[in-house]
Amino acid sequence: IAGLFVFTVFVYLNIPMFFNYDKLEIENTICKDLGIQCSIQGKIKYNFLPSPRIKFKDFIIKDLSDGNKILGKIENVAIKISPYNLLNKEKFSFTKIELKNAEINFDLKNFNEYKNFSEKEINPKLLNLKEGKIKFFEGKKYIATIKNVNFKYNSNKNINEAILKGEFLGDKIRINLQNRKIDNSPAKIFILKFFDLNLFAKVTIFNSESDQNMVNGNLLFKKDKNRLTAIFDYKDDKIIFKKGNLRNGFLDGEFDGKVTLL
Repeated sequence: IAGLFVFTVFVYLNIPMFFNYDKLEIENTICKDLGIQCSIQGKIKYNFLPSPRIKFKDFIIKDLSDGNKILGKIENVAIKISPYNLLNKEKFSFTKIELKNAEINFDLKNFNEYKNFSEKEINPKLLNLKEGKIKFFEGKKYIATIKNVNFKYNSNKNINEAILKGEFLGDKIRINLQNRKIDNSPAKIFILKFFDLNLFAKVTIFNSESDQNMVNGNLLFKKDKNRLTAIFDYKDDKIIFKKGNLRNGFLDGEFDGKVTLL
């Protein structure tokens, strides 16, 4: 009986191996949920170990502003499938998309396009990136690279959180982007930490109740024994600091003022 059970499970898990997988269909399944254009260059195959999944190589993501440019190249992609309903390809339920050995190219001239994309109602909770590389450019000019990138996205009814770990300028970094959805205090939170430099920064942003074009927020910056805190307003590319404080072992001072971003 035990042998028959194991054989039945083995046959069931291998049934998707005999299906034909259309590249266009898989592209639409992935990219429609993420709101991007993409293409699969490599062959598509099915594996049931260590869990049911569709695998392929050479996955291309098109640039958000110019479809002729490449935003990212991913060497290996695995789409994990729920073990239920493996008998019908149309009823596959994708549980996670794993990207490995990815190279992402961000052009800072297209910052507004990236910002608008991040504000779309998309569902990236299935996305997991490992051993990636993020390069920053300004047009054709190279700026910097974050190496050994690992990215995860977590979501629940109270908060959405994106976590990025990597190496930048020879230092290990961790970046958290949080969207707090609590009704009485919704906020966006940005946290940056450099481990070797012992540097920590946290920015919390709230939507202004009096002006739709303004956001309010507070800032915390720590480097060794230096600590900076401030409350600020942001509108029309201007940051207005209020109730700022800078403190270390030698001084304790207050500041306010305006920063204009060009």
